[in-house]
Amino acid sequence: MKEIICFFEENKDLIGSIGNFFTIIGVIGGLWFNAYSIRENTKIVRISNLFQVTQDHREIWTLRMEHPSLQRVFDGKLDYDDVVVTSEENLFISFLILHLNLGYQAAKVNSITRIEGTEEDIKRFFSLPIPRKVWFNIKRFQNKDFVAFVENNMPAFVPVGNKPSNPGATIDFNKIQQKVKSKKKLGKK
Repeated sequence: MKEIICFFEENKDLIGSIGNFFTIIGVIGGLWFNAYSIRENTKIVRISNLFQVTQDHREIWTLRMEHPSLQRVFDGKLDYDDVVVTSEENLFISFLILHLNLGYQAAKVNSITRIEGTEEDIKRFFSLPIPRKVWFNIKRFQNKDFVAFVENNMPAFVPVGNKPSNPGATIDFNKIQQKVKSKKKLGKK
C-alpha cells in the first residue's frame, strides 16, 4: 500500500496531466453532444413549423370551399377597372397575404424549409384582378422586403377579361395604381 502512495506522490504531475486530459475529453464530448442535440432539435422545430404552416394553409383554403361567393376571386375574366371587391373577398385575400408573409418571414430566418413554387403561386394568384386590387390596397401595411418579394414575382402585365371591345389587351398596373391614388386624392377634397 505504501508503494502505491509513493507512486502517486512521485508522479503527481503525470497523474494531474492525465486527469486534465480526461477533463478536456469530457468537455469536448459534452460540446459535441450539445451541438448534435441542437442540430436535431432545430430539424424537429422546422418540421413542426412546417406542419403548422400547412395546417393554417388548409384552414384558409377551406374558407373557399365553405363560401361559394369566394369563387369569384379566381375569375380571371373580370375587368380590373369594373370589379368591386366584397368585404368577404377582401378578408379572404388578406388572410392569404398574411399567410404568405408568415411563410416568407419564417423561411427567411430558416424557421421552415423554403417551399418551392412559391414564386409561381404568387405570379398566378396576383395575375387575377381581385387579388391584385386587394394587394394594391393593403401592401402599404406590409414590410418593405415582403412587398419587394411579392412584386418581384408578380407579372408586370395581366390580360384583361375577354371583352369584345378589347380582346387580348393588357393592363399596366402601375398606371392603374396611379389612377387609384389620384381618385383617392379627389375623394378626400
